[in-house]
Amino acid sequence: MIFIDPLFLFLFLPVTLIAFYLALLTRGRNEALLVIFTASIIFYAPYGISSVFLLLVALLVNFGVSNALLAMDDSNPYRRVLYGCGQGYNIASLCYFKYKIVTVLLGDNNDFLTDIAGVAIPAGISFYTFHQAAFLADAYVREKSVVEFFEGTRSLRSGFWAFCRYGAFVSFFPQLIIGPITYLHEFHPQVKSRKFISFDPLDIAVGLAFISIGMFKKVVIADNIAPTVDLVFGAAGAGAVMDPAHAWIGALSYMAQLYFDFSGYSDMALGLARMFGLRYPLNFYSPFNANGIL
Repeated sequence: MIFIDPLFLFLFLPVTLIAFYLALLTRGRNEALLVIFTASIIFYAPYGISSVFLLLVALLVNFGVSNALLAMDDSNPYRRVLYGCGQGYNIASLCYFKYKIVTVLLGDNNDFLTDIAGVAIPAGISFYTFHQAAFLADAYVREKSVVEFFEGTRSLRSGFWAFCRYGAFVSFFPQLIIGPITYLHEFHPQVKSRKFISFDPLDIAVGLAFISIGMFKKVVIADNIAPTVDLVFGAAGAGAVMDPAHAWIGALSYMAQLYFDFSGYSDMALGLARMFGLRYPLNFYSPFNANGIL
């Protein structure tokens, strides 16, 4: 499912918003975040059952390791080992699914090489993996928000609600596929605040404005530049000789298409989060003005 899909805009989003605010105003924060978590899994389901399974496994592994790290004393020698195992799982999942690292030691085992090359990359795996890696690092150093987040999770019931909150934090559908990667200290204070358990029409208005701007960038600008890009790159791929003017047109068109595509989706993600009363950081802020990667 994508943000510009009519099914998303006119069915999934309205139903999720109604369910979220009904749960929030009649039940409370935990139930509202459970709605977000459940909706996010439904949003992700069209990308494949195997992708959903991998996401849920990653959530369980990182949640369990984080909880155990907080329960251990700093003097426990196994605490660092456990942290390394948790981050090792995150790194290994990226290496296998995203970067498809194949060691030269495999030699002539061509069947295995073929299997690796054919592995489908789960949508959003980079974002939700780095998201959880940052959370795990915060748990290891006992960051204040993470400690508060896990308080009172010693019973099965409280542990279930903590996992639902964690699932909503990591897999929140506006950021699941394209980011931004957020820290718990940016998310937790917002859901703890009194303002979160109220309905503010301004959040809906601002969210719709961001979504409209993002859709204009994506549908009107980026998608209308795409045919020019396809024409120039298709000709180059077919072996046609490109004169400098056409080469520059292709290169600049591609740059503009990529920019407005990412910028549009980023604006929509911010707008969707705002409709649920959450303010997420800008993750596509004037990249052409940047003087470095940070």
